[in-house]
Amino acid sequence: MKHKAVKKLFPEWFSGRVSAKRAAQIQDHLTTCSACQEYYHQMTQILKNVGTSDLPVLESDPYLPARIRELSKLKEKGTIPESIRGKFQLALATLLLLLAMTFGFYLGKSLAISTVNSPQEELIADYSRMFSEETIIQQWESSISEGEESNQ
Repeated sequence: MKHKAVKKLFPEWFSGRVSAKRAAQIQDHLTTCSACQEYYHQMTQILKNVGTSDLPVLESDPYLPARIRELSKLKEKGTIPESIRGKFQLALATLLLLLAMTFGFYLGKSLAISTVNSPQEELIADYSRMFSEETIIQQWESSISEGEESNQ
């Protein structure tokens, strides 16, 4: 057996839930592997020291059956408790708000009117195009030639 398989089977082995064949395989591996022997020894010591008194005690809720009956009556009547109704209304209002915002965003985007750019905005656009497209020298030369043509 491999180390991972032996370590994975430790909880079942410790509680006695492995088959006799699997237990024999584990014992064979433990006789040859000192690392797994140490692991099993440490884990056995830890689990032997942990008693059931260390574990928290869970107590049943004495009112649970009454609450279940009450909820089933409400379900039969078709009424929704006020706390759930408020949460549902909040969720519905949030959903409608998000839908309205999404609709407004797309409507506004489709109705956008392009504005006339100011000379400064055109200069910034030309400057950014100069660095993003062809080489800087080619852009500079074309910008100069365009500027000379517009001045004439």
